[in-house]
Amino acid sequence: MRDEILGYRLEWKAGDYCYYTPEQYAREEYKGGAQIHGLYAAPQPGCSPAVEVHKGWCWVRPKHNFGNLVDETFEDLYLGPSIHPDNKEQ
Repeated sequence: MRDEILGYRLEWKAGDYCYYTPEQYAREEYKGGAQIHGLYAAPQPGCSPAVEVHKGWCWVRPKHNFGNLVDETFEDLYLGPSIHPDNKEQ
């Protein structure tokens, strides 16, 4: 159970993290101008250049309802530059 991916975290604006379930994160969508293609987040101005996608357990609350909880299973998940080779740099 500890190896199961239960949530992903990404930073789509500087200091502004979003949490997704695997089902939410697998869909291609736009969130406030940040394009998400599967497990790829388009870099946004002012964001850390570090990989901001994590694997592990998280309990997600609505964005403006006092945040989210994560535990020690959260770890960096290396994705490479993009899983969609045809996606041009933004």
